[in-house]
Amino acid sequence: MKTGKRNNFFIFLISIFITFTIYSQDKINITDTIMHYAIKIQLPVNYKRDLFCYGEECFLTYYYQDSIIVSIFSGGLQRLPLLAIDNGFIPYKKDTTENCIRTFGCKDGKYWREDSYKDIRIYYRDVPMDKKCLFESILNNFIFEEITCY
Repeated sequence: MKTGKRNNFFIFLISIFITFTIYSQDKINITDTIMHYAIKIQLPVNYKRDLFCYGEECFLTYYYQDSIIVSIFSGGLQRLPLLAIDNGFIPYKKDTTENCIRTFGCKDGKYWREDSYKDIRIYYRDVPMDKKCLFESILNNFIFEEITCY
């Protein structure tokens, strides 16, 4: 095998190993509620859950020992984005779809992303590069639906 092909092969094997390591971390499927929404999210284990409500607004936050935060917000007095520029959360990319505005950034060498739906905001923050793919998949697979009572 030529040196160039051998190097490409090793790079390929290493990328498969890294991808497997990221997606094989212990995760748990969580079903929870915030205000009048049912949510489904898959998170890494060993988090601390906190629900903080005031008036008609609620924050549901999952904290990790390495300072990573995943937070979900629902309520009437929402500013967009929740992660404010005046606190150093300067976006470097924004994607807009029919249902969602996604804002991406990096602060102090750690990544953040905020997804804004009509009545729900979800974000992660303080994510190091080696865990970015994991937390991207968490927000990409986040599901919520309104709870209706008849």
